[in-house]
Amino acid sequence: MALTLRQARECIERGFAQAHALGFKVAIAVVDDAGHLVACDRMDGALWVTPEIARAKANASAAFGATTLDLEERFAQRQLFADNVATLGDYRFVFGKGAVPLAPYPSAQSLR
Repeated sequence: MALTLRQARECIERGFAQAHALGFKVAIAVVDDAGHLVACDRMDGALWVTPEIARAKANASAAFGATTLDLEERFAQRQLFADNVATLGDYRFVFGKGAVPLAPYPSAQSLR
């Protein structure tokens, strides 16, 4: 079943509540399992670039089926690979703490 706009907005609202509780001003992007943007919002006071970073983290999480913290750790010893992937086309990737996959994904163990 495809991720709905309502589900994406609920994820964003829950994320905003947690960010607010922690004192962070963030943007949150939700993409489907193919990396297509479903929704993206920026909290008042968050930097203008945060939606772009959020989208890039969401893309990475969806593409590799892992949290971006896991990807950051996984690619720590493969920086050239990570740098090359991060610059692919219009769908840039950021491998840094902040994104989690929303749907069950097959294991990406082969990427280690």
